Amino acid sequence: EHEVNPQIPDYFAALYFGLTTLTTVGFGDIVPITSQGRFVVSASILLGITIIPAQAASLVEALLDLQKDRSKNLKREIRLASAPTLTKGG
Repeated sequence: EHEVNPQIPDYFAALYFGLTTLTTVGFGDIVPITSQGRFVVSASILLGITIIPAQAASLVEALLDLQKDRSKNLKREIRLASAPTLTKGG
C-alpha cells in the first residue's frame, strides 16, 4: 500500500492507521486505495469486531468470579467467627 498511497509513507503511519481501524475510531485521515489494502482493512475491522468484545466478556467473567470468591470467603470467615469456640477443660 505504501508504494502507491502517499498517505502511508512509513511504518508509523501504517501503525497509526491500523490502530484507528482496530479501535473502530477510523478518523478518515488515512484511507487505503488498493484492493489489497481495502481487504486488509476489512479483515482488521472484522477481527476487531469479534476479538475486542470477546476479550471484554472474558474480563467481565473474571471479575464476576473474583467477586463470587470474595463473597464466599467473607461468608466463611463470618461463619467461623460466630461459631462457638471449644476451650480445654470446659
